[in-house]
Amino acid sequence: MALVRFPTVVDSFLPWCVHVLCITAIISQIACVSILEHIVEPPVVSNCSSVTLTCRVDTGAPNVEVWWTFRGENASKLPDTTIVTDNADKGEWQLELKCPTLEHKGTYACNAQGRNESEVVYRKEALLRIYVPVTIEVEHNVTNQKIDGKANLTCLVTAHPLPAVEWLKNDELLNTSNSGRLQMATGDIDPVTILASLHIENLEREDNGTYTCQASNEFTNASAAQALLVEEAPEVEFTNETTVEDTSTVTLHWRVKYDGNLPVTRFRLYRDSSVDETTVEVDSDILGNTTKYTIHALLPGLTYSFKLAAFNEAGESDFVYLNVSMPADVPPKVSWVHVLASTNETLLFGWRRPNHDNGANITHYSVQLHHQNGSLVADKTMVINAPGRNNHMYIFVGLEPGETYTFQVQACNALGCGNWSEPLEGTTSDGVPDPPRNVLLICDHDYERDADSITVTWDPPVNARGTILSYNVTMFTKAQYRNDNGQTVEEKTSKIEIIDVKAHKLEYRTDVMPNTEFNVTMCTINRSGCGPMTNITVNTRCRSPSNVPSVLPQFSMHRKNNSSNCRQLELKLQRVSERNGSILCYKVVIIKLPKGQNLSKLPENPQSLQLSTHEKVHKVEGQGAYIAEAFTSEDFVSEVVIGDNHQRNCDINPSTSDRKRHIIQDSYANNDMQEIELVQDGILAPSTNYTGYVLIKVQGPNDTILTKTSPYFSPILTGNDLCSPPTPTSTESPILVILGVICGIILVFVALGLALYLLRNKHGPQYLENGERLGLTALILRTINRNGHLPRGKGGPLSKIPRLGPISAEELPAAFIERHMDSDLLFQSEFEALPDSFKDRTTHASDAPENLNKNRYPDIKAYDQTRVRLPVIDGIPGSDYINANFVEGYKGRKTFICAQGPLDRTVTDFWRMLWEHRVTVVVMLTGIEEHGQVKCAQYWNENSAKEIEKMFVITVLSTKRYSDYIVRRFQVEFTKDGLTEEREVLHFHFVLWKDFLAPEQPSWLLRFIKRVNEHYCSDRGPLLVHCSAGVGRTGTFVAIDSLLQQLEDEGRIDVFAHVSNLRHQRNFLVQSLKQYIFVYRALMEHAQFGDTEIEVRHLRDHYELLKEKVGDTDKTGLAIEFEKLSDVIEDPKTCCVGTMDMNVGKNRYDFIIPYDLNRVILPPSPSRDHSSYINASFIQGYDRSLSFIITQDPLESTVIEFWRMIKEQSITTLVMLSEIGEGKTKCQPYWPTENEEKICDYIKVTFESSEKLPFYTKREFSVINTKSKNNDKHIITQFQFQEWPCSAGTVPEGTLGLVTLIEDVQQNQEKQIGSGPITVHCSGGGDRSSVFVTLSVLIQQLKAEERVDVFQAARYTRSQRHCMLQTLAQYDFLYRGLLEYIVSRNLCDMGDTQL
Repeated sequence: MALVRFPTVVDSFLPWCVHVLCITAIISQIACVSILEHIVEPPVVSNCSSVTLTCRVDTGAPNVEVWWTFRGENASKLPDTTIVTDNADKGEWQLELKCPTLEHKGTYACNAQGRNESEVVYRKEALLRIYVPVTIEVEHNVTNQKIDGKANLTCLVTAHPLPAVEWLKNDELLNTSNSGRLQMATGDIDPVTILASLHIENLEREDNGTYTCQASNEFTNASAAQALLVEEAPEVEFTNETTVEDTSTVTLHWRVKYDGNLPVTRFRLYRDSSVDETTVEVDSDILGNTTKYTIHALLPGLTYSFKLAAFNEAGESDFVYLNVSMPADVPPKVSWVHVLASTNETLLFGWRRPNHDNGANITHYSVQLHHQNGSLVADKTMVINAPGRNNHMYIFVGLEPGETYTFQVQACNALGCGNWSEPLEGTTSDGVPDPPRNVLLICDHDYERDADSITVTWDPPVNARGTILSYNVTMFTKAQYRNDNGQTVEEKTSKIEIIDVKAHKLEYRTDVMPNTEFNVTMCTINRSGCGPMTNITVNTRCRSPSNVPSVLPQFSMHRKNNSSNCRQLELKLQRVSERNGSILCYKVVIIKLPKGQNLSKLPENPQSLQLSTHEKVHKVEGQGAYIAEAFTSEDFVSEVVIGDNHQRNCDINPSTSDRKRHIIQDSYANNDMQEIELVQDGILAPSTNYTGYVLIKVQGPNDTILTKTSPYFSPILTGNDLCSPPTPTSTESPILVILGVICGIILVFVALGLALYLLRNKHGPQYLENGERLGLTALILRTINRNGHLPRGKGGPLSKIPRLGPISAEELPAAFIERHMDSDLLFQSEFEALPDSFKDRTTHASDAPENLNKNRYPDIKAYDQTRVRLPVIDGIPGSDYINANFVEGYKGRKTFICAQGPLDRTVTDFWRMLWEHRVTVVVMLTGIEEHGQVKCAQYWNENSAKEIEKMFVITVLSTKRYSDYIVRRFQVEFTKDGLTEEREVLHFHFVLWKDFLAPEQPSWLLRFIKRVNEHYCSDRGPLLVHCSAGVGRTGTFVAIDSLLQQLEDEGRIDVFAHVSNLRHQRNFLVQSLKQYIFVYRALMEHAQFGDTEIEVRHLRDHYELLKEKVGDTDKTGLAIEFEKLSDVIEDPKTCCVGTMDMNVGKNRYDFIIPYDLNRVILPPSPSRDHSSYINASFIQGYDRSLSFIITQDPLESTVIEFWRMIKEQSITTLVMLSEIGEGKTKCQPYWPTENEEKICDYIKVTFESSEKLPFYTKREFSVINTKSKNNDKHIITQFQFQEWPCSAGTVPEGTLGLVTLIEDVQQNQEKQIGSGPITVHCSGGGDRSSVFVTLSVLIQQLKAEERVDVFQAARYTRSQRHCMLQTLAQYDFLYRGLLEYIVSRNLCDMGDTQL
């Protein structure tokens, strides 16, 4: 039988296979194998789930071999695969897949082959399906995004087969067609993973919600949710629970309507009132969990509009508004009360209507006046007839003179009366006081001290009509005597003494000159002045007794030169002034000395010698003293020959009382001395030493005779018998040698002067405006050039003299500008026309030999006619001298003492002058040392008491420093004769004025003069003013002070005439041209702008007045004051360096260039050309030091110079007032960020820290100089202010932020040691920086002086850099900022500045 061949493997087409195989089997008689069943359990499975494939064959093992194939490979080789043959004998085989994966899905074939069939394989296929369950992962369960931003939600879906993904929001299916802001996308990551995303643009509040990512395939599905929170500023609303607590208190309630998905961090609350358009910040930092806030100190009867904003990290909510009307109340306390006028019987008080009437019209005022003892003097009611009137006044009459009363006022309305005003004291003027009673004048002589004195005693007046301040003692003196020229003169003087009422005894005692007639008259001084003078009577007249002269000169005796009279001696005499008493007789006493004896063997007092006669001395005793000549004052001779056998005598009959009073200085009476009146002049012995002395006799009181002797003559050797020239016994005096040397030096300087004179005539006049007066050279130059001034020649450039005469206040600016033209030509001409000398003025006292060393400069002298005289000490010549003059001011209203700065050797005289003339205020205008030269001795000690010759003790009680001056309070103790008196002296020391120059700003000196006059009273003695020489700065001060009074009284000034008059009283007052110009400038500015300084307690009232419109104009007072800043006349300043071609590109704006005078100069850098320029200016602070630097925001090309400036100037505090951003008006970040360094040439800048605070961001950087060996490093703190609006010229809405910044900046600066200036920058370094710096200066002035001067502070800031304080809003901000500082620091009650 033939065998039919079939395919080797039988596939799964079973019917065909069976039939064929069966037929084949029948033919071949072979058994047929049949696969009955091939099943997969389960047929569909998730990945890595076990699966069993069961294959059943109709024939069991071992006749059949069964195996599985997958994708043509033996399936048993798959991992984790097992073939189970437990039932193979029954025809069942199993294939177990323990962890099938997607790689295992597909068709599996069960293959069966009979043992005897090598060619035929039976196969049956089964399908295994494997899937991956759907799983979803989300990155964030909650996504936070800012409103208007973008959100991108994603989910990572794992599944097989890949599922379909949908997005739901709050269980609602999202459809991109509904909104163009939604975008959905999917992307395959791998065969089983896709990334689905939902992108939302321009987020809105509606986008908040839960977003579900949902995925499904034919097998499974899954979903995952994530929340989207859209962060935005919160919403807040007032609730109806707001409660008005009382007439001035309200409690606001609110709730957070929507928190913006962020916690509320704080609230900011403002209020407006119905009468004031100004918005006031109530609180900017209310805690975020707060729901109510109580506001106090509201004004009754007003409607307030409150606005509230909430803050979270996303920003600030819109304001919500609430209007609250406060109930009416009684009027508030009257706060502005002043004494308007007073007489000796009346007081006129004025007050200002309260700013608010608390909701009810004020109907009347109640006023009360109490005496200082507490008794009620008056209780009155004043009805208001004109309700709109703001200022009111009330006068009280019939009061007592000189009494102090207390005034109070209260405002009343229909609801009642408000609180009483603060008590205000007012004092009636004093009436004319009665004169003192029982005035008695006694002249006395103190024998122990040998001094004459007078004593004035008196009793108080019957009716003082006020408070006795002091007593005026006017003493008239008269003395007639023969002077040292033999002329009879009469000396009359008057002396005024102010006696302090605090003295325990009503008396005045002083040492006086002898031989003087005194008359005294007195008056009582109270606040009205000096009352009527007492009459001169017998009791007020006396005469001091005569006395011998204080000292006699050193007379000289020498040998006659002719050979015939070589044994005769000549005595040169000079007449002695008889000021102390009439001289009756001059006696020449000759002393023959034994051989070998000199003056040391003689008694110290010549009157101790026993007088003999010529005959006894030469023939008997061999030595001794005798009277050789005697003559009266009328017969005075200047030369006497001794040894010519001629003598004269005085016709005096001395009484026995002649020896009762020999007690002057170095002479005393010898009670054992034998009076020998024999006068005999005989021939002198040859080769013998002779000396002698002059004895004078003075007519004393009560017919007594007083005597005084001169020093011994120098011993003289007579000639021998042959008259040969003798050998002198004494060497030449060293004094003569010194005098010879001095004369030689003077001759040299005279020759030098002549040379200079010739040079001057050859080359024309030379004017040394700022030369220093040192030594004889300056003196010669001053003498040649007419005391330092240019000779006025005809037709020369200075021959033009400006129009002289009075100038009205209105014409002062034009007159100043005219004189200022052509390099001050007319000013110089006018100054040169001032008189230098006067025919009726002499300087004998200054030229006296004993006084030469008391003058600081040889050409600055005191006129005899006006010099300050001190009491003579023990008759010492020159002890009454000090280089000082009395100078009268305008119309004699004020008396000045203009003095040089004391020398070390004249400090005692200086304090004697203060004490004797009862000076209570001293003005010092010089430094102790200037430019390395001592300008004035320090006549006090700062930290300890200064004792001066056991006469004075000076103690500094207090010291207070201001911007340009220091005020000290001295306690002066004066001790004399065991008695100690005390006085207080105020010492005003102006420290910003160099010799020959003028202060930089007139306002500095004007404010200083004002402060001096506030504490000076004309009846407390003269005002002492001194500098170094006592003429330049001193004269300028006196001239301005006096001319201010003329300007006030007459509305005009005559500078030339007044300075000429001052120079008539002390030479060279107003010494230099610059000082003369400054006098004009100061007076001009005072006439233009007046006094703009305001006390703190009046600042708010002043500001309110400035905000009112002036007259019929539409301008406010503030606007007019601001416009006056443009009227300031300043000297032009150059900006040459900033406009150079190489520097133009370094300026942000071409109209803000630093002045050359105060620009910041960088050291050149070797690595950069033209590297010394930066657009930055030094700005002076309150203390006139260079406290600030103002600069522009650094450009990209100037960042290196900016950081170099910070390092080179040691800057530790940096203030940034601009916004960060691109563009010309904004600032690009010029600093490194965190973990970053910035290299700028040799400067390395490293970020240290950053902190965000309510009004500003605070950053710290380290700045390192890499060129330094030790890597010089310092920390700089940057304050970036963030509350300034972007518009140019605008200011922050509120003032608290900038005031807080200024305080924090100052505190940071004070912590640093050796720190450089505070550096401030904004866009161009102009408007914002100028507001910050000026307000900083004003706050410092407020704290130091309790006063501010906004106008002058703004004026000075504008003078130091371009484009400073250009708008009225900026000027107004200064006032508002100060008021904010005052209120926030509780400074409203600050009073007058205390010294």
